[in-house]
Amino acid sequence: VKRVVASIGPDVEIVAAGVSSTNALIALGTDGIALRPAIMQLDRRARPEALRLAEELGADQTLLRTGSPLAAGASWLPTLRWLQVHEPSTVRDAAFFLFPGGLVALRLTGMAAVDDSRACTTQLFDPVNRAWCPDLVRAVGVRVDQLPNLFRTTEPAGRVGLDVGTDLGLPAGIPVLAGPMDSVAAALGSGAIEPGSGLAVLGTIARAAFVDDRFSPDARHITATYAHPSTWLRIGAVWGAGSAIGWAAGLWTGAEDYDRLDREAASAPAASTDLVFLPGGDRPPPAGCVAIPGGCLVGDVDGPPAVIARAVLDGVAMATAEEIWALEGGRGPVSAPLNVSGGGARSVTLRQALADCLGRDLRVTRSSAAEPLGAAMLAGVAAGIFPTMATAVGAMGLRTEEGSAVRTNDELRAPYAALREWRSGLLNRT
Repeated sequence: VKRVVASIGPDVEIVAAGVSSTNALIALGTDGIALRPAIMQLDRRARPEALRLAEELGADQTLLRTGSPLAAGASWLPTLRWLQVHEPSTVRDAAFFLFPGGLVALRLTGMAAVDDSRACTTQLFDPVNRAWCPDLVRAVGVRVDQLPNLFRTTEPAGRVGLDVGTDLGLPAGIPVLAGPMDSVAAALGSGAIEPGSGLAVLGTIARAAFVDDRFSPDARHITATYAHPSTWLRIGAVWGAGSAIGWAAGLWTGAEDYDRLDREAASAPAASTDLVFLPGGDRPPPAGCVAIPGGCLVGDVDGPPAVIARAVLDGVAMATAEEIWALEGGRGPVSAPLNVSGGGARSVTLRQALADCLGRDLRVTRSSAAEPLGAAMLAGVAAGIFPTMATAVGAMGLRTEEGSAVRTNDELRAPYAALREWRSGLLNRT
């Protein structure tokens, strides 16, 4: 925070603080110190607990109540059950369970808080009535008073205290938000407001998100509250995307070289079915596959590094395209250019592969800007600078990079369709 404040010019007035973060579970003791290391969303240790909870609570019933499927790492419910079984003292001694963004808000304001969009990833929260579900909370041995206070996305969780403001260089008394889900902030930052609009984020976990005017839970996706009235954000994820790309970037020297990855992969044939990468998840891998970080390779794994790298990028692109198709579900602007952000969007080869998988043009946003911009928009509404989120998006909307349009290559439509069919056959064998 000090570095951010120091980077702001003296003529800029700070009027509010927006917070956003990834998904994780932090158990905080009464002294304000974490009782154990945070359990991050990529940590899948609670898979057995997720299966048992599905039997105990009913997977379909839990989905309809919370808007999200039971999935280890993606939600708190299985992770808290894991703690209940393996570390009962952590559950007993925790004053609060928080997300990383909530910890920042706590330090700034003294309030243990969670934004209701982020609360959707606990699976302890009823997003329709915007309240905790006491029976689900009890099912994992937790008390409601150990959960953070709920706030709407544009509702201040508190204000910067005098001492912390002086220490950090922030004006005391400015409002602080609890912090939305990172996908919500990124969607807002990219300008996704109306139903049917959305974006893809090519990051550590590749994500696709689309705005909907219906609460329609789907076992493949998370359905979260959204900042625009009467709308929801439906989110699909490709687990392991960033891990696999990082592994592929080290194929030549062992050190991650993303520029070389992009160049070398571009030199290999696109949409090959000789070697296929399947990103990781809870689905068992097909027989005969070779495991790599983030997923597995099926086919000729003895080829040159460029071919392996291309298979990884094509696999991430195809899996992301599948999420986009599933989320749109026959509705939305399927022919309109799709905004793409995230660190992976810097890869010319990956973003071209996504465009060709989709058969749809893309617009690349400034890869690091969408999420913090969305958090800033929310802070602007909370501070009263903007009367509505639509006004904030209109005034602060993210601009795409000049010359960033990615045109789909019609000649590759048939090869990628064949890759999709081949990939589907592999997945159906698991």
